[in-house]
Amino acid sequence: HEAVIRLPPVMREEHLIWRVRQFLADNGRGVDETQHAAARVFKWGEKVMKQAGSRKPFLLVVDSFSPHELWAPPRKYLDMYTDSEIPGIADVKYTSSDYLTKEQIRLVKASYSACLTMVDTWLGHFMRELGRQGRDKDTVVGLISDHGVFLGEHELTGKSDSYLFEELIHVPLMLRSPDG
Repeated sequence: HEAVIRLPPVMREEHLIWRVRQFLADNGRGVDETQHAAARVFKWGEKVMKQAGSRKPFLLVVDSFSPHELWAPPRKYLDMYTDSEIPGIADVKYTSSDYLTKEQIRLVKASYSACLTMVDTWLGHFMRELGRQGRDKDTVVGLISDHGVFLGEHELTGKSDSYLFEELIHVPLMLRSPDG
């Protein structure tokens, strides 16, 4: 039932419902954030960093993949962006947004924002561990995304290879160097 309500009515097809159910099962059911893929990946990164000890040179790539759809943030993050009782909208079609109501578009944006906040939280845990180990003094950290997603902007949802608006193609790159 929860997997069904996380999809817009037009997307409630058995194969999509199964996909959401599987995602929820693999990611803490949208309740236990420590079981979400982003949390597990950043915790794994911390473990590898500890195992590396003081070895130099050192390179570690941590790819959280999140906040890629499916979006199933725990309630505490979703509550930061909406007061809706629905547990968020997990997925969108790659098409015109006219299949969604204005309220559903707001909930899609809230779901995505909540997932971003959760990923940022776990990245923060990782960065604190970098500091605890003293690696922040000699480590360059790079953060990059691969693409954006339409969440109702330009009356579109999902991704497109035809509509190359800023929301989709602006790829953030942030670098943090110990020497500033």
